[in-house]
Amino acid sequence: MSTKIEWCDEVWNIVTGCTKVSSGCKHCYAERMSKRLAGRFGYPVDNPFQITLHPDWVRSIRDDCLGANVPFFFKQWGDGLQNTFKTKIFLI
Repeated sequence: MSTKIEWCDEVWNIVTGCTKVSSGCKHCYAERMSKRLAGRFGYPVDNPFQITLHPDWVRSIRDDCLGANVPFFFKQWGDGLQNTFKTKIFLI
C-alpha cells in the first residue's frame, strides 16, 4: 500500500484485528472496517476483529525485498497486540 511516509515507499499491516482496551474503543473505525471486509484481505469470516497475525505476508514482502536488494523493515506494535503475537513476529 503506497504511503506518504518520507522514508519508505510501501506499508502493510501484518496484523489484523484488535483488543478493546478502553471506553475510547466504543466507536472504533477499524472494527467497522473489519466487519465490512470479513472473509477478505485476511479478516476471518466468523470473527473479523480477532487479532490475526499474517506471517506469510511478512515472508513474501521480506523475500521480495531481499531479491531486489531493498532494505526490509517492519513495525507493528499496536496497543491491542498481545505479547504472544510479538514473539511470533520475531520467529518469522
